[in-house]
Amino acid sequence: MKTFKIKNSLVIPALMVISFIPFLASANSAKVSTTNNKVTQTSKTTKSNIVAVSMVASDFAFTPSVINAKQGDTIKLTLTGADAKHSFYLPAFKVNTIVNPGQTKTVSFKVTKKGSFTFTCHIPCGSGHKDMKGTVIVG
Repeated sequence: MKTFKIKNSLVIPALMVISFIPFLASANSAKVSTTNNKVTQTSKTTKSNIVAVSMVASDFAFTPSVINAKQGDTIKLTLTGADAKHSFYLPAFKVNTIVNPGQTKTVSFKVTKKGSFTFTCHIPCGSGHKDMKGTVIVG
């Protein structure tokens, strides 16, 4: 039987390299799992944009009346009431916020589906109330 001598100067660096391998493997942002012999990879990193919109609610109009976004974006809406009590009601994304005259409120919501979605003022504000609407377009 032969015996090999290992120099101490090589053992410590080798152990250091081996001990870092698990850290390097876990540093990846993706997770790999196996189910029924199928390998799937899911990423932990999600990238969504924030679409900032400043909107004024005034006599029978929202300005701007159209919001454009991409599916997965977060809309950060800053709503200011100009003349009366108004609301921003967008049932497709369960958003309903109310502003008084001169008040500003900010609400954020994620647009999770594609399409055109109507928002309205949900508080009767005068004879033109029924015309107070706009559209969120998600592409």
